[in-house]
Amino acid sequence: MAMPDATRDNTSDMIANQQLLQERQVKFSVAQMKWQHTQEIARQAWQTGETEKQRGFLRWESATQRHFQHEKNQILQRFQVY
Repeated sequence: MAMPDATRDNTSDMIANQQLLQERQVKFSVAQMKWQHTQEIARQAWQTGETEKQRGFLRWESATQRHFQHEKNQILQRFQVY
């Protein structure tokens, strides 16, 4: 026995709605995990007293120190002064 067109349409609509609901639940779960991760980073920064600007400066400062140390080592090697 074949299903009437209205029943077939309702069934396909229900399946489409269920798939859409599942996709939205996955997107919500991912967004929730990202939010929790962001909160954890902020909490750690607050506990250590660091701000994003301070962390950025510290990263820049250590990179600069590594750069100049590397240049110094190259100069010392070039002139073999130890």
